[in-house]
Amino acid sequence: MKYRSVKLNENSFKNNYILLTEIMDFFPPELIGGSNKVESAEEATLYIGVCEPVKADIDGAKKFFRVRGPLTRRFFEAHELKPGDEVIFERVGHHEYHLYPRRNL
Repeated sequence: MKYRSVKLNENSFKNNYILLTEIMDFFPPELIGGSNKVESAEEATLYIGVCEPVKADIDGAKKFFRVRGPLTRRFFEAHELKPGDEVIFERVGHHEYHLYPRRNL
């Protein structure tokens, strides 16, 4: 499968992250690191549309990309996301992912 989706919850907005628990199998093991930067893994390139592409690995303990905070907040605000909305992770290349909201038209 070329893409997967994640449903945002209240904690996503409170702590500015996108929890990947349900789609961890979508990402190759070499992108999944330990619980701190000392144990980081290979980085993926994330195209999130609110800035230049970002590089980050996945915190394997917390199950989110190690890019959060202001950047994630900007992504949420730019797309007017709220709890219950879904974010699509689309594989667009080797270790490259485009993130965008699921739109129900």
